[in-house]
Amino acid sequence: MPTYADVFNNDNNTTEDIFATQITLQDRFSSMTEFFSVPEFGGRDGDIDILDAHLNLYSDGVQRKALFFIGNGAERCGKWNNQYGVINLIRLAEMYLVRAECNIRLSTAVGDTPLADYNVIHTRAGLDPAVSITLDDILYERRLELAFEGFKIHDVRRLHQNVASYQYNDLKLVFPIPDRDLAANPNLKPQQNPGY
Repeated sequence: MPTYADVFNNDNNTTEDIFATQITLQDRFSSMTEFFSVPEFGGRDGDIDILDAHLNLYSDGVQRKALFFIGNGAERCGKWNNQYGVINLIRLAEMYLVRAECNIRLSTAVGDTPLADYNVIHTRAGLDPAVSITLDDILYERRLELAFEGFKIHDVRRLHQNVASYQYNDLKLVFPIPDRDLAANPNLKPQQNPGY
């Protein structure tokens, strides 16, 4: 898509959507909109406040930063402001960053160079092309590009990073299996995740 904002809040899949869920009137609501947005866009009261520590990761004037907005008294993520829109689950930007990460780790250029893949995403966000990159640059770009799309916890775990005082493999970083799911599906082990 030509701009970062064009990727989100669409009624139909875009050329960047590889796998997406379409929310319809029959669904009643999207959990992403419900928790991330505000009543004006079909959300609740804005359950998730975006902290300054996250906003400070973005350079001023970058398209990704412009998608955040003040709603219901706090900063909100503007990716989920279409109550009956498409929820992007796997999109092309992630694939470019996955390939860049793989190629830089393996010192290869399968499909394209890590720098070229990185710059496709980096420049689309309104930034100047990078001349050289490291693995840390790619992981940082991934953090900014995919923020609030559900990837961070999985990246923390696979990269063996910590979350505040929790180690990457702490049981508290795994949600419990909802009781309703255990009761509804006899194929699930009738045992809760450890720690609950």
